Amino acid sequence: MSKAIEHVQLTAGFDAWHAQWHHAAVYVGNNLICEAQLWGVRIASVFKYAAGTHLIRFRRDTALDDLGSCKVALEAALKLRYGYDWRSVVQLLTQAKWGWRGGSGRPRQLSERATLCSQLYADAYGVVTASTLDSRAEAGVTPAHLSVNKTLSDLPMAWLSLDPSH
Repeated sequence: MSKAIEHVQLTAGFDAWHAQWHHAAVYVGNNLICEAQLWGVRIASVFKYAAGTHLIRFRRDTALDDLGSCKVALEAALKLRYGYDWRSVVQLLTQAKWGWRGGSGRPRQLSERATLCSQLYADAYGVVTASTLDSRAEAGVTPAHLSVNKTLSDLPMAWLSLDPSH
């Protein structure tokens, strides 16, 4: 699935560096993330991605204060048990195959029961800030949209590394 997402993002015109990001999650505290996976929106440990097989990047709107950040996490957590938005997957695949359209002026409608990984963050952010991260993303915000977005900044993380040779 990750290679398919990367391909869709490359076809959509994102450069390889932004297209390499194929998943997004919302940090909710205590080393936990809220994420939309194929089986729906769930809470998981951030450490499931720390085994060295995933690229990890932390981004946020640094203009948000602690309360705003907590509200984004809460909005994402309110989507627990939502399903995975397969309709948006089909729309993204269609747009990638036959052309990535700019915005038609219609806002993307929030689903009442399903979402995608990066859309989970984008929707929660939109509810809290009353703004959109990418108004051109009719079928949904992809991880590449979040990567290229100038509103979001990378957060430096101090990870420990284990050297298996010692």
